[in-house]
Amino acid sequence: MQAPIRLELPTPFGTTVNSWLFTEPEITLIDCGMPLPHELAVLEGELAKHGIKLEEVTRIILTHAHIDHFGPALEISKRNPDVVFECGPVAYDWISNFTEYTKLRAEFVKTEIRKSGCPEAVNEYEARSFEGILATTFPVPEARLHKLDPAQPVQLGGADWEMLYLPGHCQHQYGFYQAESGAFLSADALLQIVPVSLIDFEIGSWTQRVRALPLWLETIKPIYDLPITTVYPGHGPEMMDHRKVLDRQFRRIEKRKEQCYDLIAQGHETPYKVAEAMYANSRVGMNAMPISISQVYGYIDMLELEGRVRKEDGEESYLLTVINSQ
Repeated sequence: MQAPIRLELPTPFGTTVNSWLFTEPEITLIDCGMPLPHELAVLEGELAKHGIKLEEVTRIILTHAHIDHFGPALEISKRNPDVVFECGPVAYDWISNFTEYTKLRAEFVKTEIRKSGCPEAVNEYEARSFEGILATTFPVPEARLHKLDPAQPVQLGGADWEMLYLPGHCQHQYGFYQAESGAFLSADALLQIVPVSLIDFEIGSWTQRVRALPLWLETIKPIYDLPITTVYPGHGPEMMDHRKVLDRQFRRIEKRKEQCYDLIAQGHETPYKVAEAMYANSRVGMNAMPISISQVYGYIDMLELEGRVRKEDGEESYLLTVINSQ
């Protein structure tokens, strides 16, 4: 089997994003980066290092419908009339309806951020972020977008890979596992740091928030048990010891969950106040506060499921109280 080749592409988020290249049996990319003006030039430069032109790529598999993973797909389709895009069923639904679903999610996130008790400036910043997404990212042409069947193996690098549904970071994410070699294309389900469990709604509901962090923990448990040799993540270099990475992340989550409980017990009664106190030493700016609130919602969800914290819908925000003391 040919191992995937890492193509490192820029993002404005302080990190890079990976596109994984296979040259056999056909030239295939896993994800294709951000909708940045210079992104295609960088992608072309990365491909050129391996003697490949963008026009020679015949297939791009999209792991999920976030703009740093499929952002320039429309521009690529204009440049390359032969390329097709493939993705799992839930991602297909999202990418096909990207503009409509992103508008719905923007309104949903706005409500959840407001209910966290945060200043309006945080919500305004997040609203501008969604406006930027809608102004730069467009659906893949319907004729070019194909839905993968999760029951069928995906051919990559001369081998069969199993497609795995990996919700948690988002609801529309898939990865790919190659059993004989132990290779795992993890998208953003398994990174060097805990993937952000973003504010999102339940599939089929535009009003019910998914418990994203507990869902990620449920998703990742069977991944932990797989005999994985190499992880090829959505961001960062390859990883060789996924259990060591996950054990560290589990400890971190447990520590943060208990810190969240203590802060609520001390009287930090809204998710925003918990986030502000929890990340005080990190000097969290306006741009990072929505992510911090997303993470805190995850810890609150865990504590609610354990029966230790109650989240009630107050007039202006959610109100948090401790149910029992340790």
